[in-house]
Amino acid sequence: MIGWLVLVASLTVTPPPPAATGVLIATGPNTRVLVWKSVAAMAEGRSLLRAQADVNRIIPLVACTPLSGTAAIEAADEPGDALCGVLVTQGEWAGCRGVVEDDYFRRP
Repeated sequence: MIGWLVLVASLTVTPPPPAATGVLIATGPNTRVLVWKSVAAMAEGRSLLRAQADVNRIIPLVACTPLSGTAAIEAADEPGDALCGVLVTQGEWAGCRGVVEDDYFRRP
């Protein structure tokens, strides 16, 4: 019984690691960053963009499109190599959660 109490106490006392804060950065002439709904949506969307598909096929894959420079925090999940889960914390898209390539998230 004491072992369980110690375990529960250690879980409640240990705070989670702080999330990395940063900003979303658009590359090239774009002023907005595409935040994709998921890793799978990003893969499909990038393929459609390369194929110059109709934008109406791409829009459902995008979670939001915040302006470059918008504040965000890095989400706890790790979607994969060179990818970053983000939560937008500022502007019209505050609360939007999704995936971007690491190049689009700048940490201080």
